[in-house]
Amino acid sequence: MNENEKFERFLGVIRQRSEDKAKQLLSEAKAESESILAGAAKAAEDAAKRRMRDADRIDAGRDIHNMAQMENDVRRAEHMTRERLTDEMFEDIARRLEAYASTEGYRDRLLSAIAKEDMTGAELHLSPRDAALVEGAVADEEIRLGGYAIVYRDKGICIDDTFDLALASERESFSSRNIGEEVRA
Repeated sequence: MNENEKFERFLGVIRQRSEDKAKQLLSEAKAESESILAGAAKAAEDAAKRRMRDADRIDAGRDIHNMAQMENDVRRAEHMTRERLTDEMFEDIARRLEAYASTEGYRDRLLSAIAKEDMTGAELHLSPRDAALVEGAVADEEIRLGGYAIVYRDKGICIDDTFDLALASERESFSSRNIGEEVRA
């Protein structure tokens, strides 16, 4: 074997080792590349899932806020409806009381009730419509529906037996019961 053949053989071995090493490096690079790509894909997938969860949380929060807003709107509408119905009901009662106050039965009841009162040192207050029924009675614009009020100025006492006060008290009691039911609901 001469020097050229040895040299050629040596180059062949070097080339073979270089090719083997190159194949090994390419294989390792490919494996590393696949590993990096798989890791990047997993990281991207995880990031996408996190974003979706965050978006779902934001959407859920928005949905909760919207539902709470709708509940408030329903409560507000319910409250307004109750107020409107209460107004209508008590306006109807007031009309009925006004109608009753124009009857003979009302006049008899009024005069009978006043006759039972001790009027010593007192002023009798009646509605302007009823003031003509009793001599010396004060026509009181505050008494719109009927009834009477007896005022003892020297004692600082007022006995109020008017339909106006009775209706206002009933309305307040009715409204406070409804508000209590609203809070419990």
